[in-house]
Amino acid sequence: MKFILKSFIFISVVFFSIQPSFSAGVNKTMTTIIESWIGENINTVINQWGFPSEEKVIAGRKIYVWRDNKTIDMPSDTSGTINHYGNTSYYQGTTFGGQSINAYCNRILEVDKSEKVISGTWEGNNCPFALVLKYKTQWLNQKNSKSVKASVKQK
Repeated sequence: MKFILKSFIFISVVFFSIQPSFSAGVNKTMTTIIESWIGENINTVINQWGFPSEEKVIAGRKIYVWRDNKTIDMPSDTSGTINHYGNTSYYQGTTFGGQSINAYCNRILEVDKSEKVISGTWEGNNCPFALVLKYKTQWLNQKNSKSVKASVKQK
């Protein structure tokens, strides 16, 4: 039991010490992805990202939202002791983990009257922290990935 508690404390300290740099990586990656689409026609985005999850008009502003949601089941670990009293055995244990987490990353783009992307933002707890795999080949606009045309903020 002491070993598990010490391990949990160690893992927590390591996670919280790297979390600020991890968060900075997510901010930079998502900002790069969103900014790479500024100035593009929304149909070009749809051709690469697929149809949006939602299209809406808010206060005269046209917004497109792509939702990337999943449920992640965290692993669990149970440890305990068995005590024997005569012919009877008693188990006393503790289980850690086993929760489900809703992981999501929403990409939000705003277009003008000519259907050009004029701004964007993102929100979520499962957005990429590096431009690798599908985030580089599918989410990033290869044509505009080097230029920075607008300010993007996280919700």
